[in-house]
Amino acid sequence: MYPSIRDIPKKLRELEGNCGPISVWMVLERNGIEADPEEIIVRCGHNLEYGSFSICLANALYEYGLSVEFYSDHDPKPQTAEIEAYKKAQDRFSVNKALSLTSLLRKVEKGSSCIVSYATWGGEGHFSPVVSSKTNKVVLAYETNYEMLKSVFRYRWRAPEILRQCVVAT
Repeated sequence: MYPSIRDIPKKLRELEGNCGPISVWMVLERNGIEADPEEIIVRCGHNLEYGSFSICLANALYEYGLSVEFYSDHDPKPQTAEIEAYKKAQDRFSVNKALSLTSLLRKVEKGSSCIVSYATWGGEGHFSPVVSSKTNKVVLAYETNYEMLKSVFRYRWRAPEILRQCVVAT
């Protein structure tokens, strides 16, 4: 089970662009791994300009001892930090083409921790672990309303400037 957002450490809560490190913290907590919030921030490659990149979250989870798979649409304009993170990932875990929502939810049902990136209504990128799915909804651990219609999630997961990305950890 993922921890409540009320349990997020103050250091992570107060961080600008905090959704990446918070999502990593939630996955670590779910897997019984204790980690210092400052260390999580560093391992996620967080900075105030862009927050964190999905591939950096994957590397962070790997460094904490989890098995990781990474899924993404092709990125036509990767940032320097992403290029370095992809190089680091080469010998660590598989980097694969983006998953469908059905495949993603199958992984969640089988017990994997899955962090997805999607667009907020304001157009900014956001990360959250996927908790489960209901009939026509996706349940997210770090989303204001916790639930999102699958049709809305699909739209926000494929929004302009947002790549369909997912970090799968076990």
